[in-house]
Amino acid sequence: MRVLQALYAHAQGGGGAEHVAWAVLEPMLEKDPDALSFARELFEQTVESAVETDALIRRHSENWDLDRIALTDRLVLRMALTEFLHLEDVPPKVSIDEAIEVAKGFSSEGSPSFVNGVLDAALSELKREGRLHKTGRGRVGMEE
Repeated sequence: MRVLQALYAHAQGGGGAEHVAWAVLEPMLEKDPDALSFARELFEQTVESAVETDALIRRHSENWDLDRIALTDRLVLRMALTEFLHLEDVPPKVSIDEAIEVAKGFSSEGSPSFVNGVLDAALSELKREGRLHKTGRGRVGMEE
């Protein structure tokens, strides 16, 4: 949830990722260094991976132009896809469950099923292509 707030601020303000991470994530998570480290990693990797994750979103969101997908939904999808691709210790099920919960809290009524559908299809593609590399069981107790 914190990372989504930072991504939203970054998308709306267009400021540098480092400044947004400092201004949004640091004050909220400064008392939990592990959570802050994870949030910064996910935020920075999501920003860096936007072109790659947007391509996956385009392929798996039938009849939707990327620009017509609500910003919050796009950001939730980018975060989960970034976790699939670049955060080896976060299991895909955790990424999907978290994305659905965030969509329930911050998006429209149809967003959770849309997010679930796109992520399921993208996960199948990544598995089929051998692009999914997972090593751990997740970060227990970490808040996004």
